[in-house]
Amino acid sequence: MAIDHAGFVLDAAGAGRNGLTINLRAASDDGSGAIEATDTTDTNGRYDFAEATQGVYDIQIIDGSSERWRKYSDEWQLETLEVANFRLRNPANTFEYDIVPAAIVATRTLNLPLTTQTTTVISTPVEDATDISLGLGSDFRMRWSTGDASNHAAVLALGDSNQALHITDVGAIATDWNIAATTHPNVYIHSNTTPDTDYLRLGDHDGTTAYIDVVGGTTLALEIDGTSYLTMTTTLMNFSAANTGGTNTLRVSNTDNGDDASHARLLAFTGGSNSGDPFIEWQVSGNEVFIAGVDESAGLFKITRGATFDTDDVIRVTDASPPVITYNATHPTGVFDYVCDSCGRHEAEKFTCCGTVEWHDDVMDFRAVALGNEEAMAYMTQIGLKEYGIDGKGRPVEFTRLGMDFDFAMSAAFQNRARIDANYEELDARLRKLGV
Repeated sequence: MAIDHAGFVLDAAGAGRNGLTINLRAASDDGSGAIEATDTTDTNGRYDFAEATQGVYDIQIIDGSSERWRKYSDEWQLETLEVANFRLRNPANTFEYDIVPAAIVATRTLNLPLTTQTTTVISTPVEDATDISLGLGSDFRMRWSTGDASNHAAVLALGDSNQALHITDVGAIATDWNIAATTHPNVYIHSNTTPDTDYLRLGDHDGTTAYIDVVGGTTLALEIDGTSYLTMTTTLMNFSAANTGGTNTLRVSNTDNGDDASHARLLAFTGGSNSGDPFIEWQVSGNEVFIAGVDESAGLFKITRGATFDTDDVIRVTDASPPVITYNATHPTGVFDYVCDSCGRHEAEKFTCCGTVEWHDDVMDFRAVALGNEEAMAYMTQIGLKEYGIDGKGRPVEFTRLGMDFDFAMSAAFQNRARIDANYEELDARLRKLGV
């Protein structure tokens, strides 16, 4: 690669020295390097070795019987160096740095960090607590901060004009984001699909509230090891994970154990008297569904089989003080004087059916059930007042279709009947003594 060696020789008054011999010599410690080219200064004192072969050279200036040198190994000290462009070449002549100022509308200042060691500007670490600034004034700074003497840290600092930090694709770096300036730091992580309108905003902490905002999207997904387990939209928070042999748990804890007013609460809330129903649903996929909550239109708390209230209500609790527990009006009612022993049909009067129809003493039937008589229990199942089955763990279960107070009512009715029978027997004995 060819290079130019050019310069001026001036006298003390700044006038050019004409006619001086200038030798371009191979660099050496004692000035004995071979002469590679010779030139003579013009009337302005200028010399020029055009297209010299790239190398390391000394400049020898001969003025009559005296000579001066500009040695390659010299160190120059200048207050100001003004050049149109600036070239740095490594001693091995294997590469160059060309520093060429761009056309700009105002003067720019490059402040090099203060260093206390021998370094290179490009690759050396910047000293602790030294700012690297971008933009005008204090638009953006970064530093390795020693503010916390025990835990030094990397810090990005945003200027007061706009507290926004954007992360985007190189191709969108000059985008007009059209986002109003903020007074608290915000990080914007942009989508490559439409980076100007779709992004994740983090921050804007005002001392009370901080924000995570999916702008231009519909869903926020939280992942563990690349799999989404919690997703949120404007109307749904969905926690879903296959957990073989384990239990997925949604926990609300108040761990205080020193105040009996330290509660934990799950709240299902709707807008008011003209709103819908707040409820909780339990569901086995493709099988059982139960809900529990407030049927606002009826003014009742209900536990219901199925996904809607009314049809299969198990329990109804009135909004009264004290509340009253009732049952579904569609549960079996009626009289049970005459019962078919085959199908369980029951009527107030004797009737003909598929089996033997006999009169039953309801109270004595209740008594037998209260005493655990298996035949009486089977009879109650036959006429539809009780159900028996096996739960998921193989245990027998009993369901009274007339509500939670049915067994108590049977016991009370039996006790009343027993008292009436005793009074009747006593009265009958007295009448017999009187010969009536």
